[in-house]
Amino acid sequence: MVLTLLITGCNKEKRTSKKLEGNWSIVKYQFTNSNGFSEYYYPTGNVIISKFSSGKSSFRLTSNYTNNIGNSTQKNVDAQFEFKNKDAEYYTLNQIVDGALTDSIFDGRILIVTKDEMRTEFTDSQGRHTYLLSK
Repeated sequence: MVLTLLITGCNKEKRTSKKLEGNWSIVKYQFTNSNGFSEYYYPTGNVIISKFSSGKSSFRLTSNYTNNIGNSTQKNVDAQFEFKNKDAEYYTLNQIVDGALTDSIFDGRILIVTKDEMRTEFTDSQGRHTYLLSK
């Protein structure tokens, strides 16, 4: 029984990895600050997740959006994506600055992923970032 659970866990990570790989368009972005206040945006941009190797992948997010007071904001994140465990639901993003991994780590969670849609969120020092993405 333990072997069955171990094999199932590995298979889930592999299946999820395959679904995540590729170029995703950002459909909707929600930012929630530490007070629980949320703002919704419909930015232009994408998320690119490269082919996985040993449970790790490169992750690049590029987005542009205008906030509710008319200010244009550009958000770029280059990071190493790594699953926290074999259930392939929780992950970390280790930010890359000038080609080197930094100590800044964002905790993330895949809320849903199919072959052509993903909803994911990660938290940084500013708050929680939730993205709806499509291929």
